[in-house]
Amino acid sequence: MEVDKHLPKIIASQIVTDIINNVLESGEKVIEERYANSFGTSRGPVREALFILENEGMIERIPKRGSFVKKYNKQDLCDLFEVRGSLENMSLSRLKYPLQEDQVNEIDQIISDMATANMEVYAQLNNDFHYKVLSLSGNEVYKNIFSRLGTPLITLQKLVLETPESVKQSYEEHKMLWKAIKVGKINLAKAVLEDHIESGKRRFYEAVEKNKK
Repeated sequence: MEVDKHLPKIIASQIVTDIINNVLESGEKVIEERYANSFGTSRGPVREALFILENEGMIERIPKRGSFVKKYNKQDLCDLFEVRGSLENMSLSRLKYPLQEDQVNEIDQIISDMATANMEVYAQLNNDFHYKVLSLSGNEVYKNIFSRLGTPLITLQKLVLETPESVKQSYEEHKMLWKAIKVGKINLAKAVLEDHIESGKRRFYEAVEKNKK
Protein backbone atom coordinates (compact mmCIF):
# COMPACT_ATOMS: atom_id res chain seq x y z
CA MET A 1 0.00 0.00 0.00
CA GLU A 2 1.12 3.56 -0.67
CA VAL A 3 0.79 4.56 2.97
CA ASP A 4 3.33 1.90 4.02
CA LYS A 5 6.07 3.62 2.01
CA HIS A 6 5.55 6.85 3.91
CA LEU A 7 4.94 5.35 7.34
CA PRO A 8 8.57 5.62 8.57
CA LYS A 9 8.57 9.36 7.78
CA ILE A 10 5.23 9.79 9.54
CA ILE A 11 6.57 7.99 12.61
CA ALA A 12 9.78 10.05 12.48
CA SER A 13 7.68 13.22 12.43
CA GLN A 14 5.79 12.05 15.52
CA ILE A 15 9.03 11.30 17.35
CA VAL A 16 10.32 14.79 16.52
CA THR A 17 7.04 16.28 17.80
CA ASP A 18 7.45 14.30 21.03
CA ILE A 19 10.99 15.64 21.40
CA ILE A 20 9.85 19.22 20.81
CA ASN A 21 7.09 18.82 23.41
CA ASN A 22 9.42 17.15 25.92
CA VAL A 23 7.45 13.90 25.80
CA LEU A 24 10.86 12.47 24.95
CA GLU A 25 13.67 14.20 26.80
CA SER A 26 17.35 14.53 25.99
CA GLY A 27 19.13 11.22 26.62
CA GLU A 28 15.90 9.23 26.94
CA LYS A 29 15.57 5.85 25.25
CA VAL A 30 13.04 5.63 22.43
CA ILE A 31 10.82 2.60 23.05
CA GLU A 32 10.18 1.03 19.65
CA GLU A 33 7.22 -1.01 20.86
CA ARG A 34 5.40 2.14 22.03
CA TYR A 35 5.44 3.66 18.54
CA ALA A 36 4.73 0.34 16.84
CA ASN A 37 1.59 -0.05 18.96
CA SER A 38 0.59 3.57 18.47
CA PHE A 39 0.73 3.25 14.68
CA GLY A 40 -0.55 -0.33 14.54
CA THR A 41 2.55 -1.63 12.81
CA SER A 42 5.58 -3.83 13.37
CA ARG A 43 8.89 -2.52 14.67
CA GLY A 44 10.31 -2.41 11.14
CA PRO A 45 8.89 1.01 10.16
CA VAL A 46 9.81 2.37 13.60
CA ARG A 47 13.42 1.30 13.10
CA GLU A 48 13.42 2.94 9.67
CA ALA A 49 12.12 6.14 11.32
CA LEU A 50 14.89 5.99 13.90
CA PHE A 51 17.44 5.51 11.12
CA ILE A 52 16.12 8.65 9.41
CA LEU A 53 16.43 10.62 12.65
CA GLU A 54 19.88 9.22 13.32
CA ASN A 55 21.03 10.61 9.96
CA GLU A 56 19.45 13.95 10.86
CA GLY A 57 21.31 14.07 14.17
CA MET A 58 18.28 13.63 16.43
CA ILE A 59 18.85 10.06 17.53
CA GLU A 60 21.94 8.24 18.75
CA ARG A 61 22.08 4.46 18.45
CA ILE A 62 24.07 2.57 21.06
CA PRO A 63 24.88 -1.08 20.21
CA LYS A 64 22.96 -3.61 22.35
CA ARG A 65 21.20 -0.77 24.22
CA GLY A 66 18.90 0.87 21.69
CA SER A 67 18.13 4.33 20.33
CA PHE A 68 18.31 7.44 22.47
CA VAL A 69 17.42 11.11 22.01
CA LYS A 70 20.77 12.68 21.27
CA LYS A 71 22.25 14.99 23.88
CA TYR A 72 23.76 18.28 22.78
CA ASN A 73 26.01 20.39 24.94
CA LYS A 74 25.85 24.19 24.87
CA GLN A 75 28.71 24.53 22.41
CA ASP A 76 27.14 22.01 20.02
CA LEU A 77 23.93 24.00 19.98
CA CYS A 78 25.65 27.34 19.47
CA ASP A 79 27.60 25.78 16.62
CA LEU A 80 24.29 24.83 15.00
CA PHE A 81 23.14 28.44 15.18
CA GLU A 82 26.40 29.64 13.65
CA VAL A 83 26.42 27.08 10.84
CA ARG A 84 22.86 27.99 9.93
CA GLY A 85 23.77 31.67 9.98
CA SER A 86 26.80 31.11 7.75
CA LEU A 87 24.75 29.17 5.21
CA GLU A 88 22.10 31.87 5.09
CA ASN A 89 24.68 34.62 4.85
CA MET A 90 26.26 32.95 1.84
CA SER A 91 22.86 32.36 0.26
CA LEU A 92 22.01 36.07 0.58
CA SER A 93 25.03 36.85 -1.59
CA ARG A 94 23.58 34.63 -4.33
CA LEU A 95 20.09 36.05 -4.51
CA LYS A 96 18.88 37.02 -7.97
CA TYR A 97 16.28 39.71 -8.45
CA PRO A 98 13.45 39.90 -9.16
CA LEU A 99 12.57 37.14 -6.71
CA GLN A 100 10.14 34.50 -7.94
CA GLU A 101 6.58 35.47 -7.09
CA ASP A 102 5.59 32.03 -5.79
CA GLN A 103 8.55 31.96 -3.39
CA VAL A 104 7.78 35.46 -2.15
CA ASN A 105 4.16 34.47 -1.54
CA GLU A 106 5.22 31.38 0.41
CA ILE A 107 7.45 33.38 2.74
CA ASP A 108 4.82 36.11 3.11
CA GLN A 109 2.40 33.40 4.27
CA ILE A 110 4.91 31.98 6.75
CA ILE A 111 5.42 35.43 8.29
CA SER A 112 1.65 35.87 8.50
CA ASP A 113 1.18 32.47 10.15
CA MET A 114 3.95 33.13 12.67
CA ALA A 115 2.00 36.08 14.07
CA THR A 116 -0.63 33.82 15.67
CA ALA A 117 1.12 30.45 15.94
CA ASN A 118 1.47 28.52 19.19
CA MET A 119 4.90 27.38 20.38
CA GLU A 120 4.97 24.06 18.55
CA VAL A 121 3.77 25.51 15.24
CA TYR A 122 6.01 28.57 15.59
CA ALA A 123 9.08 26.35 15.94
CA GLN A 124 8.29 24.63 12.64
CA LEU A 125 7.42 27.90 10.89
CA ASN A 126 10.70 29.38 12.11
CA ASN A 127 12.60 26.54 10.49
CA ASP A 128 10.47 26.75 7.32
CA PHE A 129 11.19 30.48 7.05
CA HIS A 130 14.95 30.05 7.18
CA TYR A 131 14.86 27.15 4.73
CA LYS A 132 12.72 29.11 2.25
CA VAL A 133 14.99 32.16 2.51
CA LEU A 134 18.04 30.00 1.90
CA SER A 135 16.25 28.33 -1.03
CA LEU A 136 15.93 31.70 -2.77
CA SER A 137 19.59 31.28 -3.73
CA GLY A 138 18.79 28.15 -5.73
CA ASN A 139 21.91 26.46 -4.29
CA GLU A 140 21.21 22.76 -3.79
CA VAL A 141 24.32 22.19 -1.65
CA TYR A 142 23.19 24.83 0.86
CA LYS A 143 19.69 23.36 0.91
CA ASN A 144 20.94 19.81 1.54
CA ILE A 145 23.22 20.91 4.38
CA PHE A 146 20.45 22.98 5.95
CA SER A 147 18.02 20.05 5.75
CA ARG A 148 20.37 18.01 7.92
CA LEU A 149 20.58 20.83 10.47
CA GLY A 150 16.89 21.60 10.46
CA THR A 151 15.53 18.91 12.76
CA PRO A 152 17.98 19.46 15.63
CA LEU A 153 17.40 23.20 15.31
CA ILE A 154 13.64 22.78 15.66
CA THR A 155 14.13 21.03 19.00
CA LEU A 156 15.90 24.11 20.35
CA GLN A 157 12.97 26.41 19.77
CA LYS A 158 10.92 25.43 22.81
CA LEU A 159 13.91 26.21 25.00
CA VAL A 160 14.96 29.38 23.18
CA LEU A 161 11.39 30.69 22.72
CA GLU A 162 9.85 29.69 26.02
CA THR A 163 8.32 33.08 26.87
CA PRO A 164 5.82 35.30 24.98
CA GLU A 165 8.42 38.07 25.00
CA SER A 166 11.06 35.93 23.30
CA VAL A 167 8.56 34.76 20.68
CA LYS A 168 7.54 38.35 19.97
CA GLN A 169 11.17 39.42 19.61
CA SER A 170 11.89 36.50 17.29
CA TYR A 171 8.86 37.36 15.16
CA GLU A 172 9.92 40.99 14.81
CA GLU A 173 13.43 39.89 13.80
CA HIS A 174 12.01 37.66 11.08
CA LYS A 175 9.84 40.47 9.75
CA MET A 176 12.81 42.84 9.59
CA LEU A 177 14.96 40.27 7.80
CA TRP A 178 12.31 39.47 5.22
CA LYS A 179 11.53 43.14 4.58
CA ALA A 180 15.20 43.85 3.83
CA ILE A 181 15.44 40.85 1.50
CA LYS A 182 12.28 41.74 -0.41
CA VAL A 183 13.52 45.25 -1.25
CA GLY A 184 17.00 44.02 -2.18
CA LYS A 185 18.93 45.59 0.71
CA ILE A 186 21.35 42.68 1.04
CA ASN A 187 23.86 44.38 3.35
CA LEU A 188 21.04 45.34 5.70
CA ALA A 189 19.63 41.80 5.49
CA LYS A 190 23.02 40.35 6.44
CA ALA A 191 23.28 42.72 9.41
CA VAL A 192 19.77 41.80 10.58
CA LEU A 193 20.57 38.11 10.14
CA GLU A 194 23.73 38.40 12.21
CA ASP A 195 21.84 40.15 14.99
CA HIS A 196 19.10 37.50 14.78
CA ILE A 197 21.58 34.64 15.19
CA GLU A 198 23.30 36.35 18.11
CA SER A 199 19.93 37.06 19.69
CA GLY A 200 18.98 33.39 19.38
CA LYS A 201 22.22 32.31 21.01
CA ARG A 202 21.72 34.78 23.84
CA ARG A 203 18.18 33.55 24.48
CA PHE A 204 19.51 30.01 24.48
CA TYR A 205 22.15 30.73 27.12
CA GLU A 206 19.61 32.59 29.25
CA ALA A 207 17.19 29.65 29.04
CA VAL A 208 19.91 27.15 29.97
CA GLU A 209 20.92 29.19 33.02
CA LYS A 210 17.29 29.63 34.04
CA ASN A 211 16.63 25.88 33.85
CA LYS A 212 19.61 25.20 36.10
CA LYS A 213 17.92 27.04 38.99
